[in-house]
Amino acid sequence: MNIYRKSLCAKVSYYSTLCLIVAFTACLLVAHNNDNSSFIATAFMIGSIFTITIAAIYLIIEQLISTPLKKLTNSFHMINSSSYNGDILPTNKENEIGELATAFSHVLGRASEKTNEMAEEIIQRNKIQKELEKSEVQFQQMAEHIEEVLWLCSADGMEMYYVSPAYEKIYGRSVKDFYKDPHVWLNDIHENDRAGVIKNFAENGIKGKSFVSTFRIKRPDGEERIVCDTGFPIFDQEGKLYRIAGTVRDITEQKKTEERIQGLQRRYEYILHSAGEGIIGLDMDGNTAFMNPAACEMLGWEKEIMVGKNLHESAHHSTANGSKYDHDDCPIHKSFNDGEIHKSEDEVFWRKDGTNFPVEYISTPIRDVNNKIAGAVVVFRDISRRKQMETELQMAQKLEAVGQLAAGIAHEINTPAQYVGDNIRFIHEGFNDLAELLKQFNALLTSISNNNVNEAQIKHINEKVEAADLDYLLEELPLAITQSQDGITSISNIVRAMKEFSHPGSNDKDLTDINHIIENTITVTKNEWKYVAEIKLDLDENLPSVPCYAQNIGQVFMNLIVNASHAIADVVDSAKNEMGTISISTCKVDEELEIKISDTGKGIPEEIREKIFDPFFTTKDVGKGTGQGLAIARSAIIDKHSGTIKCLSESGKGTTFVIHLPLIDPNKKITEDAA
Repeated sequence: MNIYRKSLCAKVSYYSTLCLIVAFTACLLVAHNNDNSSFIATAFMIGSIFTITIAAIYLIIEQLISTPLKKLTNSFHMINSSSYNGDILPTNKENEIGELATAFSHVLGRASEKTNEMAEEIIQRNKIQKELEKSEVQFQQMAEHIEEVLWLCSADGMEMYYVSPAYEKIYGRSVKDFYKDPHVWLNDIHENDRAGVIKNFAENGIKGKSFVSTFRIKRPDGEERIVCDTGFPIFDQEGKLYRIAGTVRDITEQKKTEERIQGLQRRYEYILHSAGEGIIGLDMDGNTAFMNPAACEMLGWEKEIMVGKNLHESAHHSTANGSKYDHDDCPIHKSFNDGEIHKSEDEVFWRKDGTNFPVEYISTPIRDVNNKIAGAVVVFRDISRRKQMETELQMAQKLEAVGQLAAGIAHEINTPAQYVGDNIRFIHEGFNDLAELLKQFNALLTSISNNNVNEAQIKHINEKVEAADLDYLLEELPLAITQSQDGITSISNIVRAMKEFSHPGSNDKDLTDINHIIENTITVTKNEWKYVAEIKLDLDENLPSVPCYAQNIGQVFMNLIVNASHAIADVVDSAKNEMGTISISTCKVDEELEIKISDTGKGIPEEIREKIFDPFFTTKDVGKGTGQGLAIARSAIIDKHSGTIKCLSESGKGTTFVIHLPLIDPNKKITEDAA
């Protein structure tokens, strides 16, 4: 543009100078031929005007062409130097140069906008490029440190583009070796697994589907490993399969762990299936999660039906006597709330058919990995057979006790029976005498009515009255009858006490009068204590009934009274008619019933007091004790009645046994309302 402007100005200057020279030459020629000076002056003026006109034209051209061209040129220079800001001075659109400048201005404006857009795009691309570079670095760092192999291949699987360093650790080969022969990974697959891996890749991988293959590989050192290859497709913007990527994870240890877990699971399942106890797993709602065959058999429920059912509502809803068993009182569900192990040895479970059976069970809470309670496991067993055996054992023990007391009981019965027999013989003889007298008196009455009485008849009757000792008979016969009645009553009491003591009793706790049990036991054991001790009773007449197994409690009292009698017998001198004392008292203390049985025997030495409740421990001579009495007493009071028994003794001063029985059964097997 600058060259064009200079060329134009040069041409205008050239033609202006030429016109000026021609004009002066013409004036000189005219003046030479014509000496008229005015003409010369006119010619000069015309030349000057012409010259000025040419100069004016030059200036106009300079204004209209050169200046705009110069501005356009400057704009190009600014664009070239990247300093153009889009501003072009206004130009006249009425000429070609103006239109050119205007058009050029619009072009530059558009170009500026595009340039700005391109600049922004370049900035964004640079930012994306940096992010990509950053991501690539992060990916590289991640790929180099993760234990899984990352791989990338072509859509047809024929070319491998990338494999991460973990390849060396899992496959035992270098990455360089892999890139030299990418198909070496196929040769490393166990020959028995290779076909399946290829098939899976062909049917899924190259068809744009995700796939998972688990197979064995053989490392160069001969070691076999188990890996899991997970592949997934990568699509381009048109949705065509572009690449296939994936990860390879070494799961050898995981498989070994799974095999160990499966082995343990099979073992546990075998144990569960083989266990004679019922085993039930519960969730936090008390619903059955699993149960073993023994539990199914005992409860009569099919496993498929029972799973999901609430155990308490299905098999633990009521007590043995049919009263409702409140859900909140259930020891099984207490495990959910307090996280403690709960046991019960005196409850029942209900079968599907509506019958029940006695059980003992233990409820153990289950905790998850966060140590939060997630449920419970209930292990239970049917103790019907044990209950029966316990009953039989109790009967045997009672019979043994009765056998030990048999001689004394026989004596206690024989004494009143003997005098009852004597009295009956006396009454029989007296009755015969009275019958003979009545016969004589009847004959006398007949004679009197016939007025045929004689002195001989009257004398004979008097002799009979004197022989029969009528006054004695009239006095002694009523006493003999009374004594016989007392003897029969005594025998009846002993028999009744023996009957109650020997009765097998109920399988359930009954509300029982403890004072009555004590009185019966005193009667049964009378021959043991009456020669060495006196019985002092302090029994609370308003004592409430207590839920208990009456026969168990009676045996406890018998063992303690017999032991007290033996302890007293060791210190008194029977030859001097010395007597000791057995004191028995009952009273209510808070929500318990207290029984105390004391003796004035020799006491228990301190060194053996802790052993007296041990089975087979005894201080008696051989043949006089089995060492089971106090062990049975302790088991009956603590295990069967949730009570307590304590021994308070001082050597040389006697012994006191203190028994506490709860007035309310902790297991709520029976209540006064239910009774």
